[in-house]
Amino acid sequence: MKKTALAFLVIAAFAVSCSKNNDTVVSPPGTCSPAIRFSTNVKSIFDVNCTRCHGSTSINTGALAKWVYDGTYASVYADRNRINAQTSAGLMPQGRPLAQATRDSISCWVANGAPN
Repeated sequence: MKKTALAFLVIAAFAVSCSKNNDTVVSPPGTCSPAIRFSTNVKSIFDVNCTRCHGSTSINTGALAKWVYDGTYASVYADRNRINAQTSAGLMPQGRPLAQATRDSISCWVANGAPN
């Protein structure tokens, strides 16, 4: 009886843990939506997640000085590949990687030529 109850609890825990993935996929694997644009999608990601360390009013020293985001398309376009590599790898933002759907949006934006 105890083994049956334990097996049931293990199976139930496994089923619940698999169903609690809140990340949504932007597009099916291997495809990107051409509708992802800086002005309508990506800018808000950078505004919320990057300005604290990389904003034009933050104190940027050392490695942080490699990229300064001032809210404009030009401030990210030149560094789009490096930003994509850092966010895709979960290295940025430091201490709290972006949700997978958000990382996918940045990757798709870059893959589509980083349209404004």
